[in-house]
Amino acid sequence: MTCRWALAALVCGVWLNAAAAVDVTGKVTVAAKGDPTAWRMAAMAEPAAELPADLATVPVAADGSFTLPNVTLGTVWAVPYLGRFMDQRAMPAARIASAEPLAIEVTGLRKQLVLTVLGPNRAPLGRSLTAHLFGPWGAYDASTGGTKVGADGTATYENLPAGAYDLWVDTVQGAPSPTEAAAVLTRHIEVTASAQPQRVTVNLPAAGALRGTLRLGAGQARGWVVSTGTGGEPQPGEKSPEAAYAAGAANGYAWAEVAEDGSFTLPQLPEGPVQLDVRRPGEARAWWSFEADIKPGAVTDAGELRVPAESWKHLFGGRDMSGWADAALTGHKPAWVGSRRLFVPLGEDLSGVVYKGGEIPKWNYEVTLQGMRTEGHDFWCGLTFRVGDDPCTLVMGGWGGSVTGLSSIDGEDASANSTSTFVEYEDWRWYRARVRVTPKRIQCWLDDKRIIDQAVPNHKISVRWEVEPTIPFGIATWRTTGALRDIRVRELPTEG
Repeated sequence: MTCRWALAALVCGVWLNAAAAVDVTGKVTVAAKGDPTAWRMAAMAEPAAELPADLATVPVAADGSFTLPNVTLGTVWAVPYLGRFMDQRAMPAARIASAEPLAIEVTGLRKQLVLTVLGPNRAPLGRSLTAHLFGPWGAYDASTGGTKVGADGTATYENLPAGAYDLWVDTVQGAPSPTEAAAVLTRHIEVTASAQPQRVTVNLPAAGALRGTLRLGAGQARGWVVSTGTGGEPQPGEKSPEAAYAAGAANGYAWAEVAEDGSFTLPQLPEGPVQLDVRRPGEARAWWSFEADIKPGAVTDAGELRVPAESWKHLFGGRDMSGWADAALTGHKPAWVGSRRLFVPLGEDLSGVVYKGGEIPKWNYEVTLQGMRTEGHDFWCGLTFRVGDDPCTLVMGGWGGSVTGLSSIDGEDASANSTSTFVEYEDWRWYRARVRVTPKRIQCWLDDKRIIDQAVPNHKISVRWEVEPTIPFGIATWRTTGALRDIRVRELPTEG
């Protein structure tokens, strides 16, 4: 008995020591021997692009040193802020895992960023708009509900950390025409460090619109929302819910509320194929989705869009690992959930998760998710799914970071078969992947572009042995951390 209690005390002591809070020190180094005291540091379980008003930060001394007190290792990120803005480029790629000193390398700040927003005719739209500046952790102007764009097309940001930003200009609200200018996302605005103003011109493309009628199996569709597809979800208290949706969109965000007779006109859409989500009144997640092809300068008639009684099945709730389990992959590290994202971490080789929350269809279904690479240089998502009784994997970013394709077709993996393609994935940028499986074909989309169209009959479909623990439905990464959200599946009508 004495030995048993001694062992229990030892185990308890080890656990308490592992969970104990520690002080973590570090140093901020600014390029070109800049002043580090303009930055402050925070330890955050859920980082935010804009500094929360009630969050305590610690100062950075003139020599760059700082101390984050009472840090519980493995639970928080070290987040550098310049004024109210997160310095995403300087932020470490992973949570604080040890008490070793942190090295934060800062590029510097841009004293003033002046944006000029022009319409399709390369002139200002002549009315006030609202712009929203994004990073991977949200909007930089969330507290103000966006930044005003004047009738002359200009908007100004002060004291931005150097880095890459995305911009969404809301051309939907107050538009005189549904085809005025597409409400697109402008990706990767590179802001450099300087005391001089940086001027960036944003050219909004020509817009089309979609007109249709939403029909339900029972009841009225009044108050439903039709929008471009998105993985973003507004949180309570947000001043601009539309900006949260836009941050999770593939190419841009537009929306329309359905009228009493079921009709809608979805405005300011970019040219080309687009996936549309429909949401029930008061709900943030898609109930169903449709596809459309948009022509600029025209209002396309979609006719009747019939919404089935059965919705998308959302496989990830955003709060915990419910429905998921770690897959027993070689060299894996445990997955975890934070900031409404499922993180599959950088392992010794593979890390991954397998779905345990119910059956996944074998045929005539579609699965979609959003994901990004946050750390490492290889595939950030190897999505294993069912093709009848056989498994297959969609690899995104393999073999050094760009190879995308199906593993395996006729025994050949994604680097060698006809589905292989190259995509230059940007770190910390959301991508939408979509897979459709029928007895005839496997089709895959990245954002709204179809990248794979593989015949099924007369081909052997399989997976590499290394990812077998993710069968029948799971996600793996190779020496890379992937962040995932909005994982959903739906059954499709049986092919005739």
